[in-house]
Formats: sequence, C-alpha cells, structure tokens
Amino acid sequence: MTDLFKEYQELLNTNLGLQSFIQHSALDGVWFLELDQIDRSWYNSTFLKTLGFNDENDSSSHFNFKDAVDKDDLALLMAKIQQSKKDELIVEQVLKFKTKNNSTIWFRCKGFLVLNESGAATRMIGTLINITAEKKTAIELAHCIKQHNQVIEGSELATWEWNLENDVLILNDHWKRLLDYADNELGVTTIKWWADRIHKDDIAQVESKLITHLKGETKKLECQLRMLKKDNTWIWLSCKGKVIERKNGRATLISGFHQDLTESKKYADELEHYKNLLEHSNEVAKIGTWEVDISKNEVQWSKVTREIHEVDEDFIPLISKGLEFYKKGKDRDKITSEFNLAATEGKSFDEELRIVTAKGNLKWIRSVGVPQLSNGKLVKVYGVFQDISDKKFHEEALQKSYNQTKVFIEQSPSALAMFDLELNYLAASKQWLTDYKLKNKNIIGMNHYEVFPGIEEDRKTMHQNCLKGETHRKDEDEFVREDGTSQWITWEVKPWYNLNNEIGGLIMYTAIITPLIEAQQKAKNMLEVMTKQNDRLLNFSHIVSHNLRSHTSNMTMLIDFMDKDKSTEALETYYPMFKKATANLSETIQNLNDVANMNMHSSDTLETLNLKTFVDKNIATLDASIIDVNCNLTIAVDPKIVVKAIPAYLDSILLNLFTNAIKYKSEERQLELNITASTTKKYTIITVSDNGLGIDLKKHRKKLFGMYKVFHKHKDSRGVGLFITKSQIDAMNGKIEIESEVNKGTSFNVYLLR
Repeated sequence: MTDLFKEYQELLNTNLGLQSFIQHSALDGVWFLELDQIDRSWYNSTFLKTLGFNDENDSSSHFNFKDAVDKDDLALLMAKIQQSKKDELIVEQVLKFKTKNNSTIWFRCKGFLVLNESGAATRMIGTLINITAEKKTAIELAHCIKQHNQVIEGSELATWEWNLENDVLILNDHWKRLLDYADNELGVTTIKWWADRIHKDDIAQVESKLITHLKGETKKLECQLRMLKKDNTWIWLSCKGKVIERKNGRATLISGFHQDLTESKKYADELEHYKNLLEHSNEVAKIGTWEVDISKNEVQWSKVTREIHEVDEDFIPLISKGLEFYKKGKDRDKITSEFNLAATEGKSFDEELRIVTAKGNLKWIRSVGVPQLSNGKLVKVYGVFQDISDKKFHEEALQKSYNQTKVFIEQSPSALAMFDLELNYLAASKQWLTDYKLKNKNIIGMNHYEVFPGIEEDRKTMHQNCLKGETHRKDEDEFVREDGTSQWITWEVKPWYNLNNEIGGLIMYTAIITPLIEAQQKAKNMLEVMTKQNDRLLNFSHIVSHNLRSHTSNMTMLIDFMDKDKSTEALETYYPMFKKATANLSETIQNLNDVANMNMHSSDTLETLNLKTFVDKNIATLDASIIDVNCNLTIAVDPKIVVKAIPAYLDSILLNLFTNAIKYKSEERQLELNITASTTKKYTIITVSDNGLGIDLKKHRKKLFGMYKVFHKHKDSRGVGLFITKSQIDAMNGKIEIESEVNKGTSFNVYLLR
C-alpha cells in the first residue's frame, strides 16, 4: 500500500489532469484501486473514518473492501470501467457500503482510470462524496410516493392533474375506468376534451367555479356534474381540486379527484320521490305531524293536522289549546298525562283518543309522541296525528254486529258455536254446552282443538277449507268422544264475514240425533227380524206342506191298499208299514214343533252366561261317546269369557256341534276335537274344529244350513241339526261361519254377543 501511495504522489506531481480532477471534487474520501487485485487498493483516512475505522492500523486489520461494498453496485462500476473507451477516462457510480458498526452509507464515486501501455484500465484513482442523507431522503420520498399511490389505488380515487402551462390533463387509471375506458386508452388529454364531456346543463356552473378557484378567490374547487361515459350514458360525479403551483400569482398546476355520485343521486331522487309520495299519502290517509319546542314553548302543526282539527290557516297552536281539543274527561286526562311524561321524563306515547274539532265534530284520532334529546337534555316532542274516525266507527259497528250475533248464538235453542280465524271460541249456545257436557267449563277464548283434543286430521282440514270460503255439512256423522262413547250428530260448518266482507272465522251448528239413529236402527233391526221370521214362516210352510203331504199321501195309499185287500196276509204286510209311516209323521211333527218353538223366542230374553260352564256341561253329556271313539279333546276357553244367549239355545248349539264332530269322524284317523274361544269388542267367538270327513263347500255351501240337508251317509242323519243351530244363532243376533275341506276336517265359528 506504501508503494501505491508513492505512485499516487508521483502522479499528482506529474499529471496535471489528475490534479485538476482532485481540485474540482469535494472529497469525502480518496482511493487508489488495483482493479485486478482489489484487496491491494489504497484508501485515505477520511474514507476509512467515514466507515468507522479510526486509524490505518485499525483499518488494516479489520477493513475488507469486498465485504464492505455492495456487490451489485461494485459489479455496475466494473462493467462501466470495462465498457469505457480510451478517451473516456472518468467513470461515475453510486456505491453502497456497510460501516464497521454494520450501518449503511452511500458514496457517489468519480474515478479517473489509469491505463497501461496497451491502453487497458488497470487502476483507478477515485474521489468519494458521502450522499447518505440525500439517498435516505430519496428513499423516504419514494416510500411516501408508494404509500400515496397505494392509498389512491386502494380507495379507487379517480385522480386528475392539469398543467395549465402546456394544457396537459393527466388522468389515472381509476379515472379512466370511471368512464369505462381501458387503462391504456386516452393517453395525454386536454382540458377541452374533459369539458366537452360535461352535460350542457352543468358546464356553466363548473366553468364558473373553476375560474373562481384559479383566480384564488376560493380555497378549493368543489362542484357536482354529469359526464358522458364511453357508452354514451351519463354518470354523476363529485369534482374536488386545488391549485398546487402558482408562478407570479398565476395558477400553473391544479390537481384533484372525481367521485361517482350516480347511486347517491339515484337514492336522493328516490328519497325526494318518496318524500313527496309520503306527503301525498299523509293527506290521503289523514296523517298530520306536530312538534313542540320545549325550550321555546312553541308548537307547530302541519297542514293535515290543522285540517283534522278544522281550524283556520292563521290559527296559532299552543300546548294548552291543543290539549283542549281532546274530549273532556278520560280522553283529555289521558293525553295530558302522556304529554307531561314525554316532556318531563322522555317517555313516548301512542294513543287512540277522541277530539272535538273547532267546528264541534267528534273525531277519533291516533296521537303519537316521541321525545327528542340533545346532549342528554330534552329539547322537543314531535309526532304524528291521524284521523281514524272511519276505522273506529267501523270497528264500533262491527263490534255491535258481533255482539248481536253473539247474543243470538248464546240464546239459540240449537247447538251453535262461533270461532275466530284461529278456531278460538267467541261464543257458544247453552245447547252447545249441554250437548257436549261443557256447562261447568269456561270455553270462551279457548281453542276448539284444546276443548276437543281427539278431533281427526281430516276434520281439521275441513275447518281450514271452510276458512277459505267453503261450507260443509253432513246429515249423519258418528262423533266418538275421548272416553270411547259415541254420539250421532248432524252438522254444518260455514264461515262468517265481517263488515268488510272478509272471513272472520267459523260458525258451527250441530244437533245430536243419537235417539233418532237408535230408533232407526231398532226399526231396521225389527224389519230384519220380521223379514227373517217371514222367511222362516214361508220356509216352515213349505216344509209342512211338503213333509206332511208326503206322509199323508203315503198313509192314504196304505189305507187304500188295506181297504182293497182285507185279508190277514195283507194286514200283516201293510200294518207294519202303516205303523212306521205313523212314527215318521210323529217325528216330522216333533221337528216342526221344535222349529216353531225356536222362532217364538226373542233376543230380549238373552242372559249373560259363562261359556266355560256350558262347554263343560255339554262335553260331560258326551263323555261315553268321546271315550267310545277314542277322541283327543282339547278345550281352551277362558273361565272369564261370557256370552249373551238363551240357555236352552246355547246348550242345543254346543251339543249339536260337538255331536256332529263325533258323528262324522273319519275312520282313517283318531278324532281331534278342539274347542276354543276368543273375544272382540262386540262378540264372543266359539270355535269348534275337527279332523273329520269334512264337507265339499263348493258344492254344498248354499244349502248347508237348509232343513233336511244331509251331506254324509249316517244312520242318525236327519238334516235338521245345522238348520236348527243356524236358526237359534240368528234368533240371538249372532252369526255362524264354516271352513271345511273334504277328508281334512271342519271348523265352525259361532259369533254370539258379549
């Protein structure tokens, strides 16, 4: 480094250009760089001290040029040196260095190149000027500009700047987008281009305000205008600007921004429209306004409020005078109390009261008052004043009509009830309360479905259809109560209408016709019994006619034979035959007598009998037969089961069914006889089943219970058992069913009343 310094001294003494260069440079450091071996360079103490190295010893042991200089800046310097020409011996570059304490310093470096014999730059003598303060200021300014641009970009402000000296108008991208131009459109524009796009109705006031501000008569430019967009539609803009540069008192530069007011203008226009509409509606609806200034004790009435009070236009309202319009008594007392609470305690009110107008007319009004506070202090009470006379008189008429209808319903001898739209009771007749056992229950206000919680969904749907205007009725309908009992009723449900011809709810009419239905059922039953009796009598007459005629014809023929041949041989031949015919006639007469006696019994003589007792008794009667045929008997009858029957009939039915099972058993298998019983709500069902011969029901079902109908060959078959059994069951209002299959068995189900 000492050799370089000596050479530096020699150069200073011999090179006049170098001397001139150093003399004209304000130095914050000097260096002599070995370009090929930068570490062998020399730096003066001023430069080293600027970097925080106090002396040459300190710098020699700690300072390293390559570590201290910014590598990108050094690369730029070296590139400039390599690109320099022989006659360009001076280069310039800003270099950034790190100090000893790791802070940053910027130097503006001017270097004088030293060439070798071949003309290549091998060394450079440089002067350094500390520009750190200038650089930091530039960085901060760039940062501020960046922040400013980010704020403008983020807020989407449409900015503009007009240079009056060269008439150049600069518009940012947001401004262009505001008028639907692309960012790369327009380019440099002029104030004329801008003015040509202003609406003709706005241009005069814009020019006036702009000229006034350019002259310095206003602090800023502010106006609203319509401007033509690219698509030839108009946009409302707010224009704000300010002169930022003047020369010799004359404005040379002004900047500002535009803001889209189209939506705001639209809302303002709509607000004005609604305001006008509200004022018109208030007049139609007879709604006025009023205001009381508490501190000034001043009262203001709107036009409609004056019209409601029927006062002259020059009438001066006062608080006391306003209150005196209210009808003396509870109306005036009420409004006085409510207004005082509003004026002293800040409580709002909303009341429907009566007033007597200046012309003596009685009116119903709605008065609403709202207190207004300022800094916690009550300053005003304001509100609305509406004429509701028509509504109130209509309500009174409706109430009168409703009361009349209610009285009519309550006093009606029929079962009537009146409901609102929610099916809540409004009124009910005494007969309704009596029929539905509600005398001791206050049902007014209660919901119909709460009073009768068991109402079916289809009936609820019908109610909703009636609320839509339909009318439903039914002449006969069974109504089942919660306790399981039932009533027969005739009913009608229809809507009732208020004075506006709107559905107000439902009216229900019902009449209990249970006695009538029961009487009709009894008559029907009697008719059925009579029909059956007639059928039996007709059948009986046919039987008598057929059976007796057969026997008498047979006996007549025998007598004829005996009359013709009275010999002993003939008598011995015909007498046994005549005797048998007489016995058969006697048996037939006895059968016919049994049938006749059976038809004389009535279901009114039915008794409640224990079924198990009668089953056991009749099985005991057949014990010998059951043992004889080796019958496998199963009895499953609950001892608690009872039937309503005539004892003799029940014995006959059971005995006949049990006997038939034994009589018509199969010879191919052991007899299985099963006797069971079950119950329904109405009947006790006795089931007698066997695995005997069975009956071909396809062939014999229709004549199964006919008299003298025999389906199996058996010495004791007479064909009257099932006929008598069926007749006995019918006489007790029961029924019998059969299931049978040939060679598999038969099952009888006997239904008797419980």
